[in-house]
Amino acid sequence: MKYYNQIKKPRSSLIFTCEHASDVIPSEYSNLGLTIHELKYSKDLFDPGSLLLASDLAQDFNASLLYTKFSRLLIDANRFLGAETNKNNTYHAAALKTELLIEDAKGERLVTIQGNKMENLWNEETYRWDKYVSPYYRAIEKLAQQNLKNFGQVYIFQIHSFYPKYNGEVRKIDIGVIHNKLPLAKRLIYSMRNTTKLCIGDNEPWGMKAVGGGLLEPLQKRRGISVIGLDINNKLLRKQKDILRIKNILANAIRDMIF
Repeated sequence: MKYYNQIKKPRSSLIFTCEHASDVIPSEYSNLGLTIHELKYSKDLFDPGSLLLASDLAQDFNASLLYTKFSRLLIDANRFLGAETNKNNTYHAAALKTELLIEDAKGERLVTIQGNKMENLWNEETYRWDKYVSPYYRAIEKLAQQNLKNFGQVYIFQIHSFYPKYNGEVRKIDIGVIHNKLPLAKRLIYSMRNTTKLCIGDNEPWGMKAVGGGLLEPLQKRRGISVIGLDINNKLLRKQKDILRIKNILANAIRDMIF
């Protein structure tokens, strides 16, 4: 069984990915011991609106799309094995998270993920990463290599979303451009800042280093492959018309950057 989906478009050098596309926790994990209430109000289950946006962008460019079919609470598909945990904000957490942030009528609070608390945590993290994340990464890597051979240049855009408030921190950024000092990313930021009134973050509200470089860091180091994260405040992705608006903003900026 594949735990990711791949839509190949061989005539484009662009690849769109969505690592936190799904809220699905396989039935054998019994919701990781979390209640329906905790899952409903979780801020770490998945990235709302990200898959719809990624799909729209891929269609707009007739580009390839890859996305996961499991929740980041099962295993985070944008983390390396053994990534350092920052207890202050769980989006910095390791691939296998032991806490999640929820917000309900009582406000924000951290909840223990009982199904991820075990004596041999490293062994379980390795098992899940190998089963769920590794095949997804290999599929992206294989497609990137094919595109590099065909076009000489590959552009990978990771599409994510974030909550306007997280663990007490109010995020004023509307669209974050996450990169490792790429001149192309600077052009993308410049384009959006000059064509929209939205607040565009340059490695804000966080950067690649904050998540240990992210899953695709090895690909970023290869000549001819550019990896840029696009992280959108999910208050802008709550309705289809809003997703279309953000898609148009991003698509125009990507065209300015590449063509």
